[in-house]
Amino acid sequence: MNNLEKERKNQQMTNCVKPIGYGQSNTDGERFHIPCKKWDCPVCSKVQVNKLLDDVNIFFRGEHVRFLTLTERSTATNKKDIMKHYRRLMDNLKKDHNGLKAFWVKEFTKRGVRHLHVAINMYIPQSRIKELWIKATGGQSHIVHIEDACEMRNAAAYMMKYMTKQLSGGDNFKRNERRFGFSGGKRPKQKDWEGKAKGEIEVEIDPHFNQNSRYWLDYYNKNQIAYGPAYIDFINFATCSIIAKHKIRLARAELGYDDLPIFLFIYLCSYVVSLISLILLYLIDCWVNRWMMIFRMVQEVH
Repeated sequence: MNNLEKERKNQQMTNCVKPIGYGQSNTDGERFHIPCKKWDCPVCSKVQVNKLLDDVNIFFRGEHVRFLTLTERSTATNKKDIMKHYRRLMDNLKKDHNGLKAFWVKEFTKRGVRHLHVAINMYIPQSRIKELWIKATGGQSHIVHIEDACEMRNAAAYMMKYMTKQLSGGDNFKRNERRFGFSGGKRPKQKDWEGKAKGEIEVEIDPHFNQNSRYWLDYYNKNQIAYGPAYIDFINFATCSIIAKHKIRLARAELGYDDLPIFLFIYLCSYVVSLISLILLYLIDCWVNRWMMIFRMVQEVH
């Protein structure tokens, strides 16, 4: 079973409730859903959580993992505060602990207050973390809870408890608010479509999902799925700048990451040439109009 057949089988099993489009095989003509991959989708959220757990396992592979629970004051409502305090904490910890890696998941209390569940890859005394957390929050929080996990299997089970509950349920999350993150290391990259599917499938955009256009462009770009410039007609972009970004993403999918700087250089040169051409046309038009006016004045004198 090739990669395309595996993906189509997975899509038949998941059946995303709001797909962003459809794919069609060039070999047998069968159509299948392209999932929205949104966290508020009851089907895609479960798939996303499982993939994220695999990423966490790879991220901490072979390392002893410990868990922190970082809380804010009960009156905190600003979504930016806890992440600002978290970054301060990590910056201070990394000064004394080289190689520190962390993965965090955001959770809400019953009162809607944000707190973080964090997995780290080394032992740091609770007193030290508590001291730095109080400093990072400006003395507004004193609660730091630490748990130990001897095996990565326990780590995945621990994180699953919060990820399933919080990542898939977005009632408390504001729009575009981050729900999890990695720090101190690079998140493993998993491809939903292994290898290049160029020439293997054709993609069709559902006109009802134009608002997700930027999302699916990123989706196909990350997974190296080829699509053509004809799909520009399916999307009503608001500004020329977004169209430019769209063309860049198209070139990114067609040429690849290595050729992207060359394309950007060519694109910039073409933009400059177009701008110069417009200026020259304007100057020529002014020059012609001026001499036409002089010619009429001379005719009137004679």
